[in-house]
Amino acid sequence: MAEELGNMKLRSRLIILLFSLLLIGLGGVVAALALGWRLPLDQLMYALNILEGRWLLGLVGTILVLIGLLVFFDGLKPAPSTEGVIQELQLGRVVTTNQALESVVHKAVRQIRGVREVKPLIRVDTAGLTVLLRVVLSPEVKVPEIAQQIQESVRAQIRETIGAEVLEVRIKVDNIGFDPVARVE
Repeated sequence: MAEELGNMKLRSRLIILLFSLLLIGLGGVVAALALGWRLPLDQLMYALNILEGRWLLGLVGTILVLIGLLVFFDGLKPAPSTEGVIQELQLGRVVTTNQALESVVHKAVRQIRGVREVKPLIRVDTAGLTVLLRVVLSPEVKVPEIAQQIQESVRAQIRETIGAEVLEVRIKVDNIGFDPVARVE
């Protein structure tokens, strides 16, 4: 799920980059034509007069239309919800904001020995939540074990407190903090 979002974002950025470069080049050619440089116009007229040139221009035009349609339909997709988790209950709508979700994550992680600091980032999707955590750990912990504890605790706490499904809990260990204790000299 999160990987799909990253791929879509990368594809959209590449398309926008290509369109930007195309517009810059086209703008430069138009400006040069306005200043009297006739070579691009002559080349275009020559290409239109020969069969291979028309095929090439037709191919380029088709590719540009397809890229334009991709950008158009990407723009029609709804943006991910920044409001939080929305639940429709019998008596009305309940919205749990991202800030509230982050508080639940802090509560879940605070109970785990060996975690010094946590910075959550929560992505909300219709299928569930993706929780991204940046953590600072104590030096005595074993990273794979504590990572699994964090993942299970966060998933359980969100499910119990909010009632939302957690699709994925990703953890990035930013640092393993060493205490500045007395040194042996």
